[in-house]
Amino acid sequence: MAVGQRATVTLGLLYLLCVSTAWGLYLWPELSGVSGGASGWASGDWGDAGDAVALARQRHAALVRHAAALPKLLDFVALDAADLIAKLESLPQDRASEAGRAATRVFLAHALTDAGLEAELQAFSATGDRPGGVNVVAERPGTVPGAGVVLLGAHYDAVPGSPGADDNGTGIVAALGLARHFATIPTARALRVVFFDQEEQGLAGSFAYTQSLERKSGLRAVIILEMLGASCRTVGCQRYPRDLPIRPATPFGDYLAVLGNAEFPELLTAALRIRGPLSVFGLLVPNAGRDLPDTRRSDHAPFWSAGIPAVLLTDTGDFRNRRYHSEADTIETIAKDFFLEASRVAGALVADALSKSN
Repeated sequence: MAVGQRATVTLGLLYLLCVSTAWGLYLWPELSGVSGGASGWASGDWGDAGDAVALARQRHAALVRHAAALPKLLDFVALDAADLIAKLESLPQDRASEAGRAATRVFLAHALTDAGLEAELQAFSATGDRPGGVNVVAERPGTVPGAGVVLLGAHYDAVPGSPGADDNGTGIVAALGLARHFATIPTARALRVVFFDQEEQGLAGSFAYTQSLERKSGLRAVIILEMLGASCRTVGCQRYPRDLPIRPATPFGDYLAVLGNAEFPELLTAALRIRGPLSVFGLLVPNAGRDLPDTRRSDHAPFWSAGIPAVLLTDTGDFRNRRYHSEADTIETIAKDFFLEASRVAGALVADALSKSN
């Protein structure tokens, strides 16, 4: 998970290119909005990797050329920072207990109704060590029969004792704002908004969802929002998974990370097309993330396992936010400008996915 400053920086799995054939030849660069070209490789002494590096460089240049000609997707998204924060303030803070999660479901149903959507409660049973719970779902149809469905998701539960402003209040509120935004906009594909229960308990809600053939049917893209409100500008404030030795070309945590499954690169490609004030660092993850467990820590993972195109948008969670899973995860600590721009990036990605007709 990770990136750089102002739509610039490189991204990739270069070390995996050179070291592990299990990960395959994948390198997906970020685009440079400052210097006018792609930034350099992530720091590290790779030596002479021969043809693999040459191929990676070719893919890097090709994506830069492709992305440079694409539209500004952010133009499609209108969100208000004050409205997002107001929704975050009204969100129930106890989202761990049975009673707290039930109150949150009522909150979500009312918010979806206000947006012009009809909410449905989908209960699921306990399976193995995963508890049961209730997902909240709403759908707006598309205009082209057979074009499929775009799923926008966020988990609504939290850990005991934490108000969960970033985890995952920001994801919840962003999804609600985008549900309202797209509720009356005709698009080729249908939009399905899903608030997953029991993510903190083994991804139970999303796992249960992907066990249903009916609910998986027609899914063309899944966009999961998980912690969108933390930003830091102190050297060393951003940490990384132990098994991910490459780094973005920045010491700060001021970017949005997007993780995509390598078998379906289109969603990640679209994320890298989005030009705006917020940098995006993308990671294309082979083998459904099984070789890098830290990339599977949210509700996108069951969709990856099911072979469905899915991306996770995140501020990288506890790799940046030291208040993660604690009583200090409060609204006062949310980086409001970052949160707004991250939500707009999510909206731009949803807009692009909804516009497809096949």
